[in-house]
Formats: sequence, C-alpha cells, structure tokens
Amino acid sequence: LIDTRFESSYVFTKALKAAFTLVINKDVLGKTRTSGELLATFCHRLLSKGGKGDRMGDEEMDACLGNIVLLLGYLYDKDVFQEAFSFLLAKRLLNEKSSNEDWEKALISKLKGTQGKKKKKRGTLV
Repeated sequence: LIDTRFESSYVFTKALKAAFTLVINKDVLGKTRTSGELLATFCHRLLSKGGKGDRMGDEEMDACLGNIVLLLGYLYDKDVFQEAFSFLLAKRLLNEKSSNEDWEKALISKLKGTQGKKKKKRGTLV
C-alpha cells in the first residue's frame, strides 16, 4: 500500500514510523505493565509448552520471531524487555517448559543480531 499509493514517500514512511513508535510506547495499562514487559510475556507464552508456538510450523514461527524483533526496534524500554525476557527464559529452561529449544536459540540469535556495536560494549539484550 505504501509503495503503490504513496510511492514509497520518505516523508510518509518517516511519519508512519514516528506514529507507530509513539503508539507502541504509549502507557495503556497505567504503570502496571510496560510495552517491554508485554512483549516479553508474549514471547514467553509463544515459546512455552502448550502455547501458541506448539501449533505453528517452522516457517510461521520464524516469521513471528522476526516480527517480535521488528517490534522491539520500536520500543523505548528495551532494557525492561531484556530483564523480563531473561527472567522468563530462565524460568522456561529451568522448569523444562520450553516447547522448542531451537526456537529459543533462533530468537536469541535474532535479538543479538539487532544490537549495534555500542550496545555490545555496554551489555547484551539476552
């Protein structure tokens, strides 16, 4: 739609990204949960045994993990996501509740691939 109707307009694309960033970081539930925590919880439910991930094929899961990484790029509170995701990952692995360790590794790999050199020096997402 953007390519055909707006002819890949730089101004439109920039405005769309700014609007999406504003919406995804908006405090919807009060101060109880941040977008980073909600995204980490979604990952947890997706990758846990009995979760939605159990009913997905490899290609569908790979696309979903890619979308998670894409959403993470819009978040301001990446450190909150990192803390919540790390805690829930440890919980899944220690309690043997992970539905597929290859998917866990794939998500961690995708998350690490999005980090810049500055972030790697200061700390990692996972």
